Amino acid sequence: MEKENISISSELLVRIKEQVTKNRFDTVEDYVEYVLNKVLAKVEDQVYDEEDEKKVKDRLRVLGYLD
Repeated sequence: MEKENISISSELLVRIKEQVTKNRFDTVEDYVEYVLNKVLAKVEDQVYDEEDEKKVKDRLRVLGYLD
């Protein structure tokens, strides 16, 4: 699989390195790929119905983001 480079803040990198050590990953890249795969799987599995959409739009109206 082809790899790409991304930029993240120094502060986030420090936190990631701590997790790499605690969770015994071999590299920062391995840990970041693991976490992103977990998050994406969860997000991709979420299904929103019309009622959920209505609730979100109502909330955005109350907050002033929608007319």
